[in-house]
Parts: sequence; C-alpha cells; structure tokens
Amino acid sequence: MGVLERAKRASGLSTPETLRYMCLECETQFDVQHHACPVCEAYDIRRTGRV
Repeated sequence: MGVLERAKRASGLSTPETLRYMCLECETQFDVQHHACPVCEAYDIRRTGRV
C-alpha cells in the first residue's frame, strides 16, 4: 500500500477493501499476504485482486 492509499484511508476518502493473495504453486487463496505458503511452503505468493 502506498502513501497515497494510506492517506485516503486515514481521511475516509477510500473504503476498506480486502485484497486477495494466491499461491501460484498450489493455487490456495488467502486474505493476508504470506511470505511462504502455509500449505505447500512455496515462496511464489501473488496478489490476485480486490474482493
């Protein structure tokens, strides 16, 4: 999240959104970003979009 997004959230100009992340190895999805997948322990976690 960049400085501009933090400022928007702090001022109430932006609505909170949930970002989805996905392991590209096993395709497990998460609501929080992990450094390593807790399912298959791969390190290729990517943001998929907003929910």
